[in-house]
Amino acid sequence: KIRDDAVINFYNANKPQFMKPALYRIRHILISKIPSPQKSADEASHKKALRMTQIINEEAKAKAEEVLQKIKAGENFEQLAKEFSEDEVSKQKGGMLGDLHPGSTIPEIAESMVKLNEGETSNIISSSFGHHILKLDEIIPSVLIPFKDVQSDILNILMKRETKKLFKEYLIALEKTAKIEIFI
Repeated sequence: KIRDDAVINFYNANKPQFMKPALYRIRHILISKIPSPQKSADEASHKKALRMTQIINEEAKAKAEEVLQKIKAGENFEQLAKEFSEDEVSKQKGGMLGDLHPGSTIPEIAESMVKLNEGETSNIISSSFGHHILKLDEIIPSVLIPFKDVQSDILNILMKRETKKLFKEYLIALEKTAKIEIFI
C-alpha cells in the first residue's frame, strides 16, 4: 500500500521532472539542396555529377539569400514561405513547423531557434536538408504539470518501487530458509 502523502511528497521533491519544456512556435522556409553523389567507378561521370551537384547547391544558396533579402525588405514571411519553401508539409501553412523544443528538431534549427526573440527572423541556416530561414512567432514558457495530471503516474512509479523492494525482501527470506544441496 502506498500512502497518499507519499505521492504528494514525491511530486514536491521531484518538481523538475514534471516541468513541460519551453516550446518555440517556429516557421521556416526551406530551400533544398542535394547530397554529394556517391563515388562511382567511372571517374568522368563522378566529376560531372559533382559539378552538377555544386551548381544546383549554389543556386539553392542564392535563392535562399534572395528570399532572406525579401524578408529583410519587409515582405510577409508566410507569403514567402508559401511561394518559395520546398517543405511541402509546412509550405501551405505559411512555413509553420509547430511548437518545438530543442530536442525535437535537427541540431541546426534547435541551436538557432533558441537564440531568436519573438517575431525575429534568422539568417540562413544550412543543414543536410538545405538552407532554412526561421521565424520565431512565440516562446511558450516552461510550465509545471499540475499534480492531478501526474498523480496516477507517480502512484504507478511508487507501486513499482515498493513491489520491487518487497520482492527482493521475499527472495532474501527464501534464501535464508532454503536448504540448498548441490549434487555432482
